[in-house]
Amino acid sequence: MATLKDKTTAEIVEVEVPKVEVVDEKKVEEPDDGFTDEKTANPPEIKPEEKIEEAPKQDAVEEKKGKEEKPVEPASYTYESKNLEAIEGARKGFFANYKKNNRYKTFVSVAVLLVIVAGWIVPSTIPALNGTTAALVISLCVVGVAIVGLGIYSYFFRKKSDQGIKVYFAKYYDFMYAYTFETIAVKGFHGDLDSKLDQKEFTDCGMYDDVFKVGSRYGVTFTYKDMDCAIVDCASQNKGKKALETTFVGKYLRAPNTYDGTGIVIYFKGNDRALPPNGLKRMELIEENTSYSVYGAASEKKYLTHAIRQALAQIETNKTLVDVAISIKPGRTYFCLGYEDTLMVIPLQKSFDPAPVVEFRKNIGLFLDLATLFNQK
Repeated sequence: MATLKDKTTAEIVEVEVPKVEVVDEKKVEEPDDGFTDEKTANPPEIKPEEKIEEAPKQDAVEEKKGKEEKPVEPASYTYESKNLEAIEGARKGFFANYKKNNRYKTFVSVAVLLVIVAGWIVPSTIPALNGTTAALVISLCVVGVAIVGLGIYSYFFRKKSDQGIKVYFAKYYDFMYAYTFETIAVKGFHGDLDSKLDQKEFTDCGMYDDVFKVGSRYGVTFTYKDMDCAIVDCASQNKGKKALETTFVGKYLRAPNTYDGTGIVIYFKGNDRALPPNGLKRMELIEENTSYSVYGAASEKKYLTHAIRQALAQIETNKTLVDVAISIKPGRTYFCLGYEDTLMVIPLQKSFDPAPVVEFRKNIGLFLDLATLFNQK
């Protein structure tokens, strides 16, 4: 089977970005998948340029975030790979169609409004109909037909808009992972925008308690060094006192292992945007250093070999990789990679910033190599 590296840019771009119609030109609406930090009261949602499908992370963090000055976006970015260039090309194609179709929408709306006004005024200007019931009936019929017509048009407009966004999202992920695995030898890569994460598989990592909802998008499967792996964009939420509260936003990576202990959890501390798994509070802390904490039975530390310790030392959290929680259970290793909005939110109106994707490629190589150490035969 061909690897992702074999998939050329031309092959991926083969499908033309369909026209996307959106009502408000100031803001492109997107499907709700639960990957955003901007709402806590609303259920998860995939918010591309604003953030992937879910609600805010923490009230305190949100308050601080609101006070921060927004960085000035550069006029243009430099893309080191054709796959990164292709992401920006797909975005431009999508947004151009969006603006064009939005103008059509505005034109139709204005035309319908004029028809309604004319239908209400014209009959009363005809002497034979002025003041009669017939004039009123004609006016009401014209208004009714116009409103129904606008409703039907809006329905198909919205449907077409959603399809256009979906096509663009799929292209974004195709190119992003094509770039990610340019330098990482994987086999049998398969990605699907509609592939979702089962809630049980998320809770199987054992690090999150009282999970109410899990939102996800673009599930990926591939083989790396004889390990059948999977990764998906994911966000989880718990029920708060007044609204849903986000407990995780990022990439959820799974890989097989040969570990046969009772379970180990390793948590890499991050910045003030970090969301430590709420299950850590019930676990026994057996080690803590400046980079990470280890939870489990004291006897499990023997599994953290010198090679694994060296691999752990290569992992660093930063402004993009907010924090990392790793759960090693018999048969499977779970990586909860908490990423900032800059990676999790798909760009729509703003130019594509490649830096977070470049950071992700660097990270995923480290985590896959760490996974192989827990899978020694």
